[in-house]
Amino acid sequence: MMRHIIAAAQASGMSHLSLETGSSDYFLPARALYKRHGFVECPPFANYILDPNSVFMTLNLRESARAMASARLFPSSARTGGPSL
Repeated sequence: MMRHIIAAAQASGMSHLSLETGSSDYFLPARALYKRHGFVECPPFANYILDPNSVFMTLNLRESARAMASARLFPSSARTGGPSL
């Protein structure tokens, strides 16, 4: 689902995706998911204000598209000379 959202945003010409999630340990799995997809923490955006209960994250879709294209051109087995684990 996350890959679909990212691809749809890229196809529509968006340059960034940004999100707000909770800061408590309850949200650790969500933040880990976002990080696996390339999101990084950032300052508040839009009308949000700094809040200890929130974590703000963003994904640069242009950088993400370049990284995905590079991964398709140079799969990990080709880069390392061995099988991908």
